[in-house]
Amino acid sequence: GLFAFLELCRNIALVLLVLVFQIWNAYGSSSGNAFNFCMHVFPSVFFPLTMMMLLRCRIKSTVDAYQSEDSARKLLHRQIENIVENFRLIIGFHNRPLAFSLAERLIQGYNQSITCCDRLDATNLSLGPVVASVLACIYTLHAGSQCMSGDIPLASVISMLSSLCLSAEAWNDIYQDGLILMESLTPLQHVVYFMNRPIDADKRLHQSLEHREHSKHMASKVHHDE
Repeated sequence: GLFAFLELCRNIALVLLVLVFQIWNAYGSSSGNAFNFCMHVFPSVFFPLTMMMLLRCRIKSTVDAYQSEDSARKLLHRQIENIVENFRLIIGFHNRPLAFSLAERLIQGYNQSITCCDRLDATNLSLGPVVASVLACIYTLHAGSQCMSGDIPLASVISMLSSLCLSAEAWNDIYQDGLILMESLTPLQHVVYFMNRPIDADKRLHQSLEHREHSKHMASKVHHDE
């Protein structure tokens, strides 16, 4: 979780640096024309906003899918434990078909939940390249005509397109790091829950001391009787 968080911070810093470069490149290539500046800044500003809105809309379905996968895994784990613990009873009362059919249904449900999570991940990972491709096409149509008319240099157009692709890759890395952090939240929640449960260490220590004193008293009484 810590290394994923550091990688997430690195990718966010990369996105911000690319955004600053894109805005600076648009300011230098617009030659004081407000419309050209807006068209150059359009992919730089619209791409992060679009990615944040799309991921914000899909975060609920993604979280629900991961929670369903976690619940299906717990049910399957509990069923396997019951089969192992009560194997003799299951065999003795001829309940093996019922127990194993329930386990097979839980395995199918778990596989379906994993497939659903993989499908959501693949869809979410394709958002960045698709949005970047659409914005690159829009920018190329405008910047290409401006470049052919001699208003902006070709190097500025190429650098803007390259930075847009780099920004899309960084957003995909941010999403993957976010998935790693999201997957670590459920086990962390279980650990925090069990660590915050009340303990009986003091009671056990008190009983152990009482048992020791009672043992000493009985030993001394035996020696005294002898």
